[in-house]
Amino acid sequence: MKKYKKAIFSLGLAVLLGGGLAACGSTTDAPSSSSEPKKEDTVYAFGEEVIGKSKMAVIVHSIEETTDSGSDFAKITEGKKHVIIDVTLTNNSDKELPYNPFYFSVKSEAGIQSTIALSLIDGTLQSGTLAPGDLVRGKVVLEIGADEVL
Repeated sequence: MKKYKKAIFSLGLAVLLGGGLAACGSTTDAPSSSSEPKKEDTVYAFGEEVIGKSKMAVIVHSIEETTDSGSDFAKITEGKKHVIIDVTLTNNSDKELPYNPFYFSVKSEAGIQSTIALSLIDGTLQSGTLAPGDLVRGKVVLEIGADEVL
């Protein structure tokens, strides 16, 4: 299992509520029209809290890569690897906010976007709703090409 030891990663927060979250790798927000310039990447440290427009805070604790699913049932697709992102989400708003592992994705250096992966690892982030002030921690498992570099 490859564990990222770098202290920084690139995180593009579109809109966590009703939008998507991209963690690690080279990410940019797509412009809404052809006349609008692209936004540059922002670099954050592991453990640094990042707050989205919805006031949902995200902390990425670690990112690991593996080619071993640890299960005969949920095998990793041939030619792919899993990226495991350990995150904490905190609702800093005054209303309930939904969360879901489908809000997360990574892009490789080549710009190839990940997909959510079926995984039976312990601590997988589920979906749900966070009350104001509540937090949840879990692992998001994504699948990318085995040769892709984050």
